[in-house]
Amino acid sequence: MKGIFVLMLKNRAALIHISVWVILMTILFFVNAREQNWQMAIIIFMYGGLNMAIFYWHYFFINPLFINNNRYGHAVLRAAAVLLVSMVVKYAIALCFEEEILRHGAPQDEWLTPLQYMVATLITGLFFMMLSTATYIIAKDFARRQQQK
Repeated sequence: MKGIFVLMLKNRAALIHISVWVILMTILFFVNAREQNWQMAIIIFMYGGLNMAIFYWHYFFINPLFINNNRYGHAVLRAAAVLLVSMVVKYAIALCFEEEILRHGAPQDEWLTPLQYMVATLITGLFFMMLSTATYIIAKDFARRQQQK
């Protein structure tokens, strides 16, 4: 465990990324927490972890195929597989916490159907993939400009 902290201190970028994600998830927790704090913490940190996994998987494994190598078919298949797996995992989590996640409406008397929930998770996954792509392009452009100086 001590080796991880030494490695993180040496790699400032990893420390900054982890700190920003933890701060964002903590803010979400305090904004959304009601009476059921432990359930909201599990939900926010599980979904936050899955969304971070989508972001970084897309950043490191799909964006290089799409942007650097122009292998669009492979990139689309991998992105679709990541989205499908995340949708299934998020729905499984939603079934474990169905009272908190799948109920909606003012008196919370309506339930989200599986299709409605899958569409919502698809949109969220696509958002994190687009955010990852934008970050990747900006980072590549910044590195290119630094090399030109």
